[in-house]
Amino acid sequence: MGESRRNILDFETGFNVRANLYIIRYLYYHMKKADIFMMEGEGKRRKSVALKEYVPISRTRFRRIFDGENFEIASEDKRKISECFNISTEYFRKEGELIQIHGLTQEDWKCFFFQQYNDVAPLSA
Repeated sequence: MGESRRNILDFETGFNVRANLYIIRYLYYHMKKADIFMMEGEGKRRKSVALKEYVPISRTRFRRIFDGENFEIASEDKRKISECFNISTEYFRKEGELIQIHGLTQEDWKCFFFQQYNDVAPLSA
């Protein structure tokens, strides 16, 4: 049996993954959801299924990732997230792309993380 290599990402090599996870989490909690993401709540009001059911990342782990700590996402987790939201696993690779949001660049995301999480990632010149 061969050794499996761990794919540890840091604030620089995993930057696109950090931003993409932020986008997914933000959209999940701020958009009207399809029925599969909803469950019965109290009274007539329905409530969202916890994001952790679809994205196997705890709230604490999200915070550490957004804070710029080293992290890893297993291949199975990448596949699960990709299938659930119908997006490519490329968004979770070291050299992957950012999910495109009209007009936002990688530099914009770096500024955001610096402001929001006191990120130390250097801005390119």
